[in-house]
Amino acid sequence: MSFDHESKSVPAMSELSLAISAGGTLTDVSPGLAFLLGHKLDAMIGRAFVEFVHPDDVERTVAAWQELDEGDTVLRFENRYRCHDGSHRWLSWTGMLLDGAAIASARDIEIEMTQRERLAAHEAETEEREQSIAILFHDLRNPVAALAAAVRILGREPQSDRSRTVLELAEKAVGRMDGLIDDVSDFAQARLGSGLRLSRRHEMLEPVIRQAVDEVRLSRPDWTIDEHYDFPEPVDCDPKRMGQLVSNLVGNAIDHGQPGTPVRVRGWDRDGTLGITVWNDGAPIPEDRVGLLFKPFVRSGAGGDQRSLGLGLYIAHEIAVAHGGTLSVRSDPGGTEFTFVLPR
Repeated sequence: MSFDHESKSVPAMSELSLAISAGGTLTDVSPGLAFLLGHKLDAMIGRAFVEFVHPDDVERTVAAWQELDEGDTVLRFENRYRCHDGSHRWLSWTGMLLDGAAIASARDIEIEMTQRERLAAHEAETEEREQSIAILFHDLRNPVAALAAAVRILGREPQSDRSRTVLELAEKAVGRMDGLIDDVSDFAQARLGSGLRLSRRHEMLEPVIRQAVDEVRLSRPDWTIDEHYDFPEPVDCDPKRMGQLVSNLVGNAIDHGQPGTPVRVRGWDRDGTLGITVWNDGAPIPEDRVGLLFKPFVRSGAGGDQRSLGLGLYIAHEIAVAHGGTLSVRSDPGGTEFTFVLPR
């Protein structure tokens, strides 16, 4: 049987274990453990076990060893042991006391710990990036508000046909910027805070949804939106957020729908369950993207408005979760349907 001395890999059946006397010296070391660390057996046996422990892990390791000395069993204790070449290797230990000696067996977790460190670094980098984005968009609020005020003031002055057209385009652009800022603000609140805040009250839901759909119609007059609702009683919800959820879903359905076909919006409240569905006759969403749809900065398809930040579905999902509901998607050649369900 041969060993890979470069990677320090040990055959699966090789035992990684050691025994420690009451005085803290190594009385036995398995050949597999010695090989993994690159030491010779006779260079380890008889020496204090803490000599082989990473300096930063010594205090924790001694405390765990003392637990064994008191008769407790230690499970999955992780620390780093010094290799012959001066490097250190992560091991996960299980130990117990036997005939006055501490007996411990190990599992090599070097690769696992490396992956953990990379994941932690990636998460820290992602959070820092998200915080920077949130701060940037927060700081944009004042200049955008000033620009909107300037456009409104100019709109009250006498204008030529050309300047009036330019002002209308500017007003739409400002409105779009304001919407993007709202999206990023909601994103930051959901990701970096404790979730979206709700202002709940009992409200008849149909007028709320119809208003949200009408606002989409104004911006996309070339699309037909077919609606049908059955909400007989008031609903305990945040009306503004519910309108935002529907608006995001309808806007997404239009962005990725088949031109010339209607977008369908349905709502019902029966048998203790409230539901809202938004359907469009678009190309099926690729399977590898379905699981990513409710993540931030992800778009549902290759088409649609590429100027979008890809936050609409993420925010809709967070609104559903904040209400105690769910948001799911089904996509096949017959169309794509998003469904919000809220148990009453």
